[in-house]
Amino acid sequence: MNRKAPARRAVKRRKINFSAIMLSVLIILAASLNLALYRITVAESTDAFDKAYAAAKETQTPVTYEQFYLAALEQ
Repeated sequence: MNRKAPARRAVKRRKINFSAIMLSVLIILAASLNLALYRITVAESTDAFDKAYAAAKETQTPVTYEQFYLAALEQ
């Protein structure tokens, strides 16, 4: 029995080491995927904001210009 005990411990250690390595790999992959998705989300939200800003500016600029023009005429 004493001869088998170190072999069992070695097998158990290998299983634990393999599990730890696999867990580390999965954590690194999840973090990489999260970072990639975050970058895509930020880029798309920036584009959407720019489009909305440009559209609002196009619609509001003539109205604002007209209001200031009329206010200047009144004075």
